[in-house]
Amino acid sequence: MGLNASSFVDLEYFNIMSGLAITAGSSEEIIFNNFANSVINNMEYFCSRKLKEKEYSSTDEEDEDFTIFDGIQGTTFWFPTYPISELTLFSISGVTISPSTAFDDSTGYFLNKKMGKLVYFGGFDYGYLQNIKADYTGGYNSESLEYAELQVLSYEMISDLYNNKNESNNSELISEKIGGYSYTRAKPKELEKYQGMFPDVFSKLYKYKRFIIQWV
Repeated sequence: MGLNASSFVDLEYFNIMSGLAITAGSSEEIIFNNFANSVINNMEYFCSRKLKEKEYSSTDEEDEDFTIFDGIQGTTFWFPTYPISELTLFSISGVTISPSTAFDDSTGYFLNKKMGKLVYFGGFDYGYLQNIKADYTGGYNSESLEYAELQVLSYEMISDLYNNKNESNNSELISEKIGGYSYTRAKPKELEKYQGMFPDVFSKLYKYKRFIIQWV
């Protein structure tokens, strides 16, 4: 399995920080990729958004969940991730909306890049489906302080997984078979070491969590 492009930690960074010498193409690299992918997946799930900077395109079918949206009530649109470093297209029901050139809404939208907040007083055609499209670049780039912090937090979580892997005792594993399917799991006692592994990390990660406020 390859490394998730959303991961803040690659093999080179992990080797430098840990003092290990995991080689590319080795079985240990596969283990590292699995741990790194698990960590970024959990971080993004906890934060309810993507974190690492990426370009999103409304013509990319894989990005539809982050680039094509249903019409909403009100005058404020919140991007699924932030900050927004570049917004190249924002259209409503096939009409391209441009940035405002004045202090009113008659000429376009207002964008708060840091918050990922777009205000457009013309409205977003509430009731229509898949009528809002956006092409943008969002998330933390490698030059930001947030990126550096998220990289360190990611490394700490991956290191914890590695340390517990190395300390694990295969005698504590249970092999079971159901029909033609067999699997291995850990005994409850073996799982105790994982309890509370990341409380400090997640407390630091909490400020990156995305909260959604809905008006009813």
